[in-house]
Amino acid sequence: MTDTGFRIEKAPTHSFANAVKWSYVMDGGRQVATTVVTFLLARILGPEVLGLAAMALGFVMIIQMLQTQGMAAALIQRKDLHDGHLSSAFWAILAVSLTLTVFAIGLAGWWADINDEPQLRSVIWVLSAIVPIQALSVVQEALFRRRMDFKTLALRTNAAVVGAGLIAVTLVLLGAGIWALVAQQLASAAIGLVLLWVRSDWKPSTAFSASSFKELLAFSGLSFVATLAVFVGTRSDALIIGLLFGPTATGLFFFANRLVQMVTDFASSAIQGASLPELSRNQDNIQILTNRLEAILSTSAIVAFPLLALVAGASVEIVDLLGRTDWEPAADVVRLLTVAGAIKAITLFTGPFLQSTGRPGAHALLSWAAAILGAGSFVVVGYLYGDDSLSQQVTALASSRVLVHVAFVVMFLLPLLLLTNLTTTTLVRALWAPVVVGGVTYMVTGSLMSMLGGAPTVAALIVGGGAAALLAITLTLTLNRAVRLRLLSSLGRN
Repeated sequence: MTDTGFRIEKAPTHSFANAVKWSYVMDGGRQVATTVVTFLLARILGPEVLGLAAMALGFVMIIQMLQTQGMAAALIQRKDLHDGHLSSAFWAILAVSLTLTVFAIGLAGWWADINDEPQLRSVIWVLSAIVPIQALSVVQEALFRRRMDFKTLALRTNAAVVGAGLIAVTLVLLGAGIWALVAQQLASAAIGLVLLWVRSDWKPSTAFSASSFKELLAFSGLSFVATLAVFVGTRSDALIIGLLFGPTATGLFFFANRLVQMVTDFASSAIQGASLPELSRNQDNIQILTNRLEAILSTSAIVAFPLLALVAGASVEIVDLLGRTDWEPAADVVRLLTVAGAIKAITLFTGPFLQSTGRPGAHALLSWAAAILGAGSFVVVGYLYGDDSLSQQVTALASSRVLVHVAFVVMFLLPLLLLTNLTTTTLVRALWAPVVVGGVTYMVTGSLMSMLGGAPTVAALIVGGGAAALLAITLTLTLNRAVRLRLLSSLGRN
């Protein structure tokens, strides 16, 4: 195979701290823009239309997930990486994506029929274009993540989300309905693709190396099985709820889950995105790896717990912003799902740890157990609450999600305790202060919202939420010496 001369660094070219900073910029900007757009669209379209779009998108996203074959994680984790690996992965992913696009289009009618929603067919046909668009981004994005160059990814992601959001809002105001949501997804993928290729210094060669591809498959096969399980566990919600309860329940749960997920993504997923390359480069030193894990878990909890507590305490007022009575059942769902979100904030790092230490099989096993448990709980809820009111159905779904995540605590933290020098004592030391801050923040937020009940909703959220946030920051600095020292050090440098 011809050597293109492209150089792949064996170690990240950016520090972990820099990567986390820009990862927060990426996820923070994306979540702010997505939150604003989601609220505007939900206010105008209502839960039924949003639920129908979620049912179509969930179907397409699971199809899309099949295309990567775990290649992104393999490209990031592999120590010895050359252009043959990159080009071979690129062409393999593209070929699979085109096949899957045809597959998705062919199954669209079947999925619409079993849900008794004829419009799903045409929506899935159009949304299927996302699959090849995303395929063209996988290798380039993996290279940026391998280098821990999250600045480029942040600028690209935020530009794509803002541009797509503006397109969606414009179209919904023009009366496009569900097609505004479809356009948003397509525009985000297309804008992100163009910007990624403009910034990338790697382009695929025309050659394909079977031997290089097999080397990647040795890791990516099991990694893909795990990633697929995670994806099924998170994206199957809309599919199962749509089948059991219809688009309105799907829309209510999707909105509440999306709101909580946006908070969790901002607080913890930003760290998770940088954790795989950081843990991978320390995979041969168990003590350094343990120290990094403890710091990562602590940082995630410090950011996530108070934010989720704020959302839980103000859930009624947040849903009131939508200005529609058909969204009211979502308030209780939001409050319950913040508990699941807090658990996720500390369990989602087991996957990167197992991948970084060359244990994709263990990650796959855990992920599929979690996916089956989550999907099974929804089926049980469908059986028990199929004839109940809409509010009872979505509340039961959220309650089942919380119970499943409680089981995840043991399932996902046990490997960290067995395979590193982490102990229950170190975990308690890392998490006790964020738990206290989160609990106090929730109670204070709820009390302030009750006191401000006669005020306009926006004013209550600004005043009450702002006061509770200041309290959370003060408590965090008081209870967490490491955070206090980092802040003082940062102020000293400035």
